Amino acid sequence: MLTTGKDVYILLPGESTERVLHQGTVTECSAEAFVAEFGEVLEVEVGTTLLTHAEFNRKFMQQGATVQAILAPSPKTIIAFRRDGQPINADTRSSYRVSLAAHNLPARINDDQLCRLLDVSATGFGVVSKTQWNVGDVVTATVGYNGITGIGEARVQSVRDAGAGRFRYGLHAVEARQGRSRSDLQIGLMKISLEVQRDQLRRMARA
Repeated sequence: MLTTGKDVYILLPGESTERVLHQGTVTECSAEAFVAEFGEVLEVEVGTTLLTHAEFNRKFMQQGATVQAILAPSPKTIIAFRRDGQPINADTRSSYRVSLAAHNLPARINDDQLCRLLDVSATGFGVVSKTQWNVGDVVTATVGYNGITGIGEARVQSVRDAGAGRFRYGLHAVEARQGRSRSDLQIGLMKISLEVQRDQLRRMARA
């Protein structure tokens, strides 16, 4: 997704409610990490997890990253990043989502056990919660349906005000570590998504 000399855009967590992309130039790049120079002073700390964006094969792609070092703070900010997970298409959802809003199912995100599961796909899910997280945050998620459970790390992809002090979050399961094809959360989400679709087909057949 990233190439030396090409543009990269980062979305800083907690900066504002708007999705502000800061443009930089990739100066060094490998399969595991990259360095980028930004023509502005950016307030970011080592260890911050965020989202990077870049154009690849005429598609706008997105990948998680973690700030490894601030190589120069000003007048131009130069940052070393570690890549997290695999690039995904940032223009559309990567797979079909099925709604679970009518089931009133609980979900747990970090220490918040009062989240409500809204929809699920083989790679991500949506919840509503009164707890505030930022786009780019990596959280520990537990979701379940009909005895099937998925547990693992997920990254906040989107945040929307749902009213009454609640927020609607879209989350994407963090990809498996090297040596595994899928993470435990991805496996759980895939099974849940298939089970929900089977149940919907059964109900349609009985109607």
